[in-house]
Formats: sequence, structure tokens, C-alpha cells
Amino acid sequence: MTSTILSDRLEALDKELIQPYLSEGWVIDRREERQLTFTFGTVVFKRRRLRKSGEKSFLPLDNALGLAPREHFSPGFKEKISELATGMTFRQVSKTLDLLTDISVSHQTVHRMTQDVAEQIAQIRLSGLQTLKKPKVLYIEGDGVWVGCQEKHKHLEFKRG
Repeated sequence: MTSTILSDRLEALDKELIQPYLSEGWVIDRREERQLTFTFGTVVFKRRRLRKSGEKSFLPLDNALGLAPREHFSPGFKEKISELATGMTFRQVSKTLDLLTDISVSHQTVHRMTQDVAEQIAQIRLSGLQTLKKPKVLYIEGDGVWVGCQEKHKHLEFKRG
């Protein structure tokens, strides 16, 4: 029931989103079907691809929702799967989904999802680090240095001052 309601709402939103483009000379090229899996189930809906001569065709609904091409899982679903994968193996996550829901996901897909989520988290963390200011001069103090030797687990320490 939730899947049907969301499908209808997404198609209605798509119809609203294309109106400004149609008045600008864009033409409906075709309707394409998309399938997205959420935590409550799979939603199948159709959206319109627009084209204009001299321009690249696009899907306004996908742009508005921030959906990546060929992505079959919602960001919330990927987040929940990644949380499960922190406490179980990928195969166990796959079996758990099969037991508790009607959603079937392979262990390889679980692995790929967790890697995608980890990449997104790393990008967010790195974007925060890039806002640091670079100093004109950087002073470093030290009173010694550790130098590794060729022998295993052996090092030399040179102290100064």
C-alpha cells in the first residue's frame, strides 16, 4: 500500500516538475520506469525524460530527488544495511533481510552498499578539513628523532638538547 501511494506521488511530482521546462521549449522524449527499494519495500514508478535540440536530455524527477543513475536502493535503505553490516558479516545481513522482509539482496550487493556509504562519509569528513587555513609559516619543534633499523622491531633514538 505504501509503495503504491509513493509511486503515485512521485509520478504526480514528475508531472509538476516538467511544466516549467515544457514552456522553455523542452520536449518529452519518453517515459522511463524506475525501481527503488526502500526499507518498507520496492517502489516502481515512471518518470519523463526531457530533451531539447543542442542540449543533453535529462530526468527532472531524478535531479530533484538527487538520484544517481542505475541506483536501485534509497539512501536510507543503504544506511540501514551499512549499520547492520557493522555487526554481522555481509552474508548474515543478506540472510537477515531475506528472513525479515520480502527484499532479497546478495552479500556482494551488501558489500558494495557499505563501500558506497563509507565513501560518502569520507567525502563529507574531507570536505570539512579543506576549510582549514594554511599558515604562512609553520614552526615545528622536536628534541629527538626515531630511526628504524634493518633488524625487526629495533629502532634508534637520537636525542638533542
